[in-house]
Amino acid sequence: MNGDNPLFTENEHFTDVAMQIDTEAACALRPIIKKFLAEGYNIREICHVLIHNAAALEHEFVLEAQWKAAKEKRNVGSETKTAN
Repeated sequence: MNGDNPLFTENEHFTDVAMQIDTEAACALRPIIKKFLAEGYNIREICHVLIHNAAALEHEFVLEAQWKAAKEKRNVGSETKTAN
């Protein structure tokens, strides 16, 4: 979760893995977008909702990792106090 594997090259181009993520995301999102376009929704509003969702997922994963790290730190601290 710490981001040891970069998705961009030194020249800020996508790596092969980044291209795979891009392709998979497009394949997953295209049917959703087409469905709601066919129902008469605005492309910009659809994309805004999708971007919001991606940002919310990022926050969820980041906060979960931070929460777990803080919990582990508290547990280690309490074990040290208990041992003394």
